[in-house]
Amino acid sequence: MGAGFIPARPGRRKATPFLLSPLGLGLRLQRTSIIAWAIGMLVLGASYGSVFGDLEAFFTDNEIMQQILPPGQGHTLTEQFLTLLMVVISILSTVPALMMILKLRGEENKNRTENLLTRAVSRNQLMASMLVISLFTGFIMLLLAMLGLWSAGTVVMEEPIPFYTAFNSAMVYLPAMWVMIGAAVLLIGIWPQATVLTWLYLGFSFFVVYLSGILQLPEWLAKLSPFGNIPQLPVEEMNYFSVIVMTVFALVLMIVGFKGYNNRDIQG
Repeated sequence: MGAGFIPARPGRRKATPFLLSPLGLGLRLQRTSIIAWAIGMLVLGASYGSVFGDLEAFFTDNEIMQQILPPGQGHTLTEQFLTLLMVVISILSTVPALMMILKLRGEENKNRTENLLTRAVSRNQLMASMLVISLFTGFIMLLLAMLGLWSAGTVVMEEPIPFYTAFNSAMVYLPAMWVMIGAAVLLIGIWPQATVLTWLYLGFSFFVVYLSGILQLPEWLAKLSPFGNIPQLPVEEMNYFSVIVMTVFALVLMIVGFKGYNNRDIQG
């Protein structure tokens, strides 16, 4: 009764050695999401890069886009547009990265975390495993989107964007992404019920950084977002001090989050 025409295939009798670790389990649980996002970011980057061949025609009569573009005297329209795109791409790449780390809170809500922690797995191991997956995912998404953009742009442009220019303009946003991940770790550690605030903060970042030109928002408002404190390469010069401060701040958030996670009760 209730049997299908095609019998269900039994799974593995024993887990692989990699699956026996918190890191392997986390990757297994989220591999479908990681693969789907990776394909999506690559396609998104390629779709953005495909318009580089017609930028002049696209921006000639488009006053809204001219307001969005960052001011860049002495820089080409392509470089200005690249700067704008990298802000959008970096924020979108942060979404799957946050999903990976917030999976820990989701498992806790489903009463699955206790099953791991009652075994030979420490809270630091569990949190660190999800953090590594999150950091790796954010880097991969940003890299794939950049590769898609650069590859498509190379095909349609007479003078393609140099690879190092596209790479630097993308990777400079990693510290901002780390701050967002650090904020998620902090909330998981000390105030797990408020992890939704990370999504609200990411939405706020997109609003104040991307739409500041159209809405004529004050510059200090954009500085409230980690993405607003990153130098917009190649239009702006590299600001190592700002990048280092953001990296240290992200590290502090993570450390405090780890300490809180070790001290608080696991909640269902």
